[in-house]
Amino acid sequence: MGRVRGAAAAVVAALVLAVVAGGVGTVGAPAEAHPPAHVVRRAASESLGRRVLALTNRRRRQHDCGPLHWQAQLRTSAQAHTDDMASSDVLAHLLAHELGLVARILRAGYHPWHRIAENIAVGYPDPTSVVAAWMQSPEHRRNILDCHLHDLGVGVTTDPAGTTWWTQDFGQH
Repeated sequence: MGRVRGAAAAVVAALVLAVVAGGVGTVGAPAEAHPPAHVVRRAASESLGRRVLALTNRRRRQHDCGPLHWQAQLRTSAQAHTDDMASSDVLAHLLAHELGLVARILRAGYHPWHRIAENIAVGYPDPTSVVAAWMQSPEHRRNILDCHLHDLGVGVTTDPAGTTWWTQDFGQH
């Protein structure tokens, strides 16, 4: 599957999971499996992720929603998925070689939880542009402004071609 380019780079995908004892859903097209490639240094990636958190919290504040808190386990989940998407050159919540958001979050150690959600994007060069794009999408906006979600982890990877990939993993214990 080819990379999303040009005007199509504005396309982003959202996954909304309100998981309550038994209800789980995933969205995304299967893709070819490739080994993950970690391209962005961890310190730079975390710094960009924390900027996304600050911008996301600014939007939440404007809508009378409490702040999200940086959560290391959600960041681990988000970063692993972002690296895998960039390596596979596929923007999807579910890649062919993985079990999906629930499994990623549990593997990262985020449990127990009652509600999770995920936003993904590709092609936005910085935190300001990706948060602005998510706020223009009803599904992504719903995740960002869901006042029941309290935790956030962000993954960021820039691939060898210079394209930036993003994941926000949200949670509520």
